[in-house]
Amino acid sequence: MFFINKISLQNFKCYKNETLDVNALEKGIYLVCGKGGRVSNTSSNGVGKTSLFDALSWGLFGKTINGIGKDFVITWGSDKAVVSIFGNYGGNSLFIERTKQRNKSEVLRIIKNGEEIALPSLAEYQKKLEALLKINYSQFINTSCITSFTTGGFAKASDSKKKEILQEFIPSFLY
Repeated sequence: MFFINKISLQNFKCYKNETLDVNALEKGIYLVCGKGGRVSNTSSNGVGKTSLFDALSWGLFGKTINGIGKDFVITWGSDKAVVSIFGNYGGNSLFIERTKQRNKSEVLRIIKNGEEIALPSLAEYQKKLEALLKINYSQFINTSCITSFTTGGFAKASDSKKKEILQEFIPSFLY
């Protein structure tokens, strides 16, 4: 299983330059709430709750949880967005960095145990990353990240669809 230690965001949606040190948090399940948004000081609209999950999803899979992509992940007035994720799995360290420059292709870097993995295309990098993480975008959205945009996924899926999702996600020897 992949454990995230830290996530850094540069010019990603509403985040100019922020780092969340997950290691500094106690283990557990967290509810992300906002305070003092764009609408009023008491509103939680527009403070970056969904954008935090978008950054995690985009950093890992090149897709946000609510379908925003391409240049729309770049903070207004900036030329480039960068999401860096530091983590570990099975005794290995893993650094993932996804960069998007305005009007250019994304770049995905993967560094495992201090050595950068070199592959010929973004698609091959993504395939390698999903193999290392042992999770794909659909599994992530349906099991790991629940927001107002994704609540219908796993919760509202038919029994056969739930079984299909879980079979992809959980090794067959656990059945």
